[in-house]
Amino acid sequence: MAAVPSEEIGGAAFVGQAGTYRQTKGRKRTAGQGVLRRVDSLSREEQDLIAAQIIETLDDEEAWGRRFRDQPAALGSLAREALDEHRRGETRPLDELIG
Repeated sequence: MAAVPSEEIGGAAFVGQAGTYRQTKGRKRTAGQGVLRRVDSLSREEQDLIAAQIIETLDDEEAWGRRFRDQPAALGSLAREALDEHRRGETRPLDELIG
């Protein structure tokens, strides 16, 4: 992952999509470090399950990126199909589906 520049605002440092920094006794700590500390407190089996989920998500994201990179027209086709479905009244607000 590429480094994202941070900026100081009111004594606390903030960084883009990599997460926010918190000031802790003069040291900066990323949100990711907090997650790693929490995962480290879990059993080995729970850690393995979380690692498997993360790897599956990363692999899935990589595969989708590769598909759209190799077939750029595919994204346009999916967008047109979604708009057509919406115009025909075949869609529902996402909040209804997950809310």
